[in-house]
Amino acid sequence: DDGPVLRSVVDQAADPGSYQTRVQYLYVHKDEKGHDEISLKDGRTIDRYSSPVVGPDERYYGRVWYFRDVTERKEAEEKVRRLNRVYAVLSGINSLIVRARDRDELFAGACNIAIEQGNFGMAWVGMLDPETLAVIPVAWAGIESDFVARSRNTARTDVPLGSGIVGRAIRENRAVFSNDLTMEPSPGGP
Repeated sequence: DDGPVLRSVVDQAADPGSYQTRVQYLYVHKDEKGHDEISLKDGRTIDRYSSPVVGPDERYYGRVWYFRDVTERKEAEEKVRRLNRVYAVLSGINSLIVRARDRDELFAGACNIAIEQGNFGMAWVGMLDPETLAVIPVAWAGIESDFVARSRNTARTDVPLGSGIVGRAIRENRAVFSNDLTMEPSPGGP
């Protein structure tokens, strides 16, 4: 019998099959200690430690299980990784500023640095047309770069300033970041 705590974790685990396989493995390999990180359905992460209990008579009496919520630590580690990516991009772009011969080279290079050194999925640079208040893409790179290139080469080459991320950046005169563009209002939205 796994016990109520282990069964409770199975019910909460994001991947219950993997969790149960590992528990079964540890019961079969009685001499091994175990340490695993388990993702839960609610987004938390817990550390699970397991150690065999062996008496003075060298007899195996079972296992001791220890669970610890490490969600905050994992989130802090992820924040440090993201900040390191941003630092790598800023450092690369600072170096590019010194080397670039013209604006187009600077913009294209900045997009490539964001993709290669910052490990971002997509980057693009746009210029505001003061007459139409539209943002015209002038450089891009990454997984959605074909979308930007297609929109740039069609009759509709601009991004209107609605409530989307581009409009917010221009209206607020500051950098605006999004980790999930699917959750952002469309560029032409209200």
